[in-house]
Amino acid sequence: MAISTTLVSNCHQYFLTHTSRPKSRSFAARTQRTECGCLTHARRKFTELEMVYPKPCAYVLDQIAKVYVHDAATKEMSDEERLAYHQKHSLPIMTKLKEWMELEFREKRVEPNSSLGKAMAYFQRHFKKLTKFCYVPGAPIDNNVAEQILKQSAAIRKNSYFYKTSDGACLGGIILSVLISCRLSRKNVWDYLVWVLRNMAEVKANPRAFLPWIYKAEETEALAA
Repeated sequence: MAISTTLVSNCHQYFLTHTSRPKSRSFAARTQRTECGCLTHARRKFTELEMVYPKPCAYVLDQIAKVYVHDAATKEMSDEERLAYHQKHSLPIMTKLKEWMELEFREKRVEPNSSLGKAMAYFQRHFKKLTKFCYVPGAPIDNNVAEQILKQSAAIRKNSYFYKTSDGACLGGIILSVLISCRLSRKNVWDYLVWVLRNMAEVKANPRAFLPWIYKAEETEALAA
C-alpha cells in the first residue's frame, strides 16, 4: 500500500510517498522524499516587479498562467493521466520559458544583479523542483492549499490571545480543526454541525462515526424529514 502526502516548507514542499514495509520501523526508511518547488512563489517574484519591468514580467506571467490553465484541466484525472497531460502541455511551456530567460541573460538584455535578473535566476536555479509535477505522479504544482490552511491556524493562534482560559483556547482549536476538515472533505459546514448537534448522544458514544469525512448530506435530510 502506498500513501502520498505533501510536507510543506516555506517556498518548497516535500512530496512523500509512504510504502508499508514491516521490517522497517524508521519513518525515513518507509518514505521516499521528493522536493518540489512552489510555482506560485516563483510567479510572485515577477508579479512584484510588473510595474518596473512590464513587458518581460507580462510575458513570464502569461506563460505561467497557461500552465495553471492546464493544471485546472487535470483536476478530475488520475495521477498518471495528470502527469502525461502536463508532460505534453506544461513542460514545453516551462522549458521554453527557461530558455527565454537564458537568452535574455546571454544577449545582455537583463542585468543579472537587477531585481528582474534575480527573479529569473531564482526560476532557473529551481527549475527542476518547479517542474517536478511534470515528472512525478501526484506532485503538486504549488503549496497554495497548505498555505491557506496554515493561515487559518495562524488566525486562531492570534485570536487565542483573547480567550479567558487555556481550556477555551483549546476548544477553539478543536473547532477550527473540525471546520477545516469539513472544507477539505468538501462537506457543508453548517449541515455537518447540525447533524452532529442533533445526534449528541450518539456522538459521545461513538465519535469516530461522526467525523467530517464520514458525513453524508442525506443524513441531515433524513433528520429534517
